[in-house]
Amino acid sequence: MYDELDTIDEEKKIYRIARTRQRATGDLGHVMQIRDNSCRLLHHLPDILNRWREHYSVMCNEELPHPPIPSAISVLGPVPPIQEEEVASALATTRNGTAPGPSEIWKIGGGEGTQWLTSFLNELITEGKLPKNWTTSATVPTWKGKGDLADCMTYRPIRLLCHTMKI
Repeated sequence: MYDELDTIDEEKKIYRIARTRQRATGDLGHVMQIRDNSCRLLHHLPDILNRWREHYSVMCNEELPHPPIPSAISVLGPVPPIQEEEVASALATTRNGTAPGPSEIWKIGGGEGTQWLTSFLNELITEGKLPKNWTTSATVPTWKGKGDLADCMTYRPIRLLCHTMKI
C-alpha cells in the first residue's frame, strides 16, 4: 500500500479522500456559537443573531473602491409595458422546486397565471410601488468550507428574495 504512495497523483488522492471524509462528518445544520469582535464566543441565540446583524450591517454598507460609472444619454418617455411572452419566457427559465412558499405557483399557473402576473407587473410599473415583502430579504450565512466555524468572515451571505420579484 505504501509503495502506491510514491507518485504525486496518489498522494493527492489520499488528501482528497481525507478532505471529503472530514466534510462529510461535519454537522453544519446551524451555528451554535460565533465569536464577537473581541474574539469572545457567544452561545445565546439573541447574542448570536445580534452579532450576525452587526457583521452584515458593516459588510453590506462598506464602500468599496470601484471605477466611476460612465455617463449615458437619458431615456425619456414612459416605460414600455411588459409583454406576456416576456413573462412566459422568464418563467420557463426558472428551475422547479427553488421558490419558497406560494411563489412556485407561477410555474403551474399556465396561460391564465402568466396573463394575471403580466397585468400585475405592469400595474406595479405604472404605480411605481412595490409590495412590502419584495423590499426585504432574509440573509442566511453559509460556511465557505474552510476556516474557523466561529468566525463570521468564513461565511458567505446568501440572500433569499421573493421569487416573483426575480421574474
